Amino acid sequence: MRSVATEINAISYIIDSYKLLSNTYHGLGQYKEAYSNRSWEKYYSDSLYSSEKQKTVRELTIKYETELKEKEIAKLTSEKKAQEQEVLLATSEKNAYRVGIVLAVALAIAVSAFFAQRQKASHLRSMQALTERNVRIDALLKEQEVSSLNALIEGQEKERMRIAEELHDRLGSMLSAIKLNFIGSTVKKDVEQKSTENETVRTSQMLEEAVTEVRRISHNLSTGQVSRYGLVSSMDDLAARINQSDSVAMKVMHFNLEERLPVEMETGIYRITQEMLANVLKHAQASEFIVQLNKTENSVILTAEDDGIGFDYKEARRKGGIGLQNIENRVKKFGGQFSVDTAPGKGAIFTFEFPLEA
Repeated sequence: MRSVATEINAISYIIDSYKLLSNTYHGLGQYKEAYSNRSWEKYYSDSLYSSEKQKTVRELTIKYETELKEKEIAKLTSEKKAQEQEVLLATSEKNAYRVGIVLAVALAIAVSAFFAQRQKASHLRSMQALTERNVRIDALLKEQEVSSLNALIEGQEKERMRIAEELHDRLGSMLSAIKLNFIGSTVKKDVEQKSTENETVRTSQMLEEAVTEVRRISHNLSTGQVSRYGLVSSMDDLAARINQSDSVAMKVMHFNLEERLPVEMETGIYRITQEMLANVLKHAQASEFIVQLNKTENSVILTAEDDGIGFDYKEARRKGGIGLQNIENRVKKFGGQFSVDTAPGKGAIFTFEFPLEA
């Protein structure tokens, strides 16, 4: 259209072609081309306006001169009237043609806008559907992960209970029987066999220590104490036993825990504390281990702090330590979160937060 209009110097068609191209490029998002075509449209519009203005002045001049002639000439020849009728008809046709062009352009713009809006709405619907599908997929993956963690932790608890029962019922009973047997043998020995008796006494003492150790391991593995006596009493008992060993000074502080928490959550917090304590005893070289429990309106906050040598948490996670992995799994099980503040030579502070159901 633009090529033909330029060839015949049809300014209005040139303007219309640049306008259509500008709108089309704008709809396609090609703004540089849209701007260029809009500039050319304005240029030809100004040129057309100037030409039409000159044409209008000429027409007014001719009309004025014609009116003067009409006053001077009483009659016009039939040929003059025919010429005037032809000029009037041509002008009407030209105006009608222009109106048709304007209507066609307007219709084209309206159709383009309609399809652009329709395409935009379809795109928005597609994006919304994609977002909803991704949300559903994320929810399903999270649910599957939580279920897997729950199954893993439940399996660990069952295995702990089984091992605790085996240690207490079988190995503990066997060690106790051996101890009684040695004591009975000692009573029957003669006074002259003092060396054998002393050896028996030492062996009996070692068996007593073995029985005590088996009971301690069974006690640590079993969750019965937490379910029977509650988290606060179990934590205090754990601190008392650790303090008796002189390995590290453990202190437990608790706030707003007059009422018990759900047993499963109490057990999880107790296991996390045991895991933290084990890490302190094995690696931290700490002299003090402080545990704080605080219940708020919507959550339970556990803080574990030691004054040991600290560690590089990112490096420890990269190595995949079982202890840290167990802690993270238990935190995820209860929908909680935790943070770590530590560095080599700095000690360590672990802060856990577990949400409470309304």
